[in-house]
Amino acid sequence: RGAICFALSLKKNTKHSPIIVTTTFAIVIITTLFVGSFTEAFLVCIGMKDPTLTAQKKKHLLRKDTALHEIPCVKRWIIRFDEAYMKRYFGGKKRVEEPQP
Repeated sequence: RGAICFALSLKKNTKHSPIIVTTTFAIVIITTLFVGSFTEAFLVCIGMKDPTLTAQKKKHLLRKDTALHEIPCVKRWIIRFDEAYMKRYFGGKKRVEEPQP
């Protein structure tokens, strides 16, 4: 839906076209991030997703043999960005680090 709104704003040719395009783009981005960040919580609330399944998946991903220093560079950067910024503003549990020997 956002792509259609943005495409339609590009077709409008008036003296206010730049404002229309910028505002439409901002609304599309903000609503996509806002609504997208609450999708999992909403599915849990209405009973379409089991909250324990997510916890089991995370435990599997955080095995002792996949410590943060063993993950490839790009994925490690994404995890650090997620921990530092995304989870701070959009919520989420912190990654559990295993103590290094």
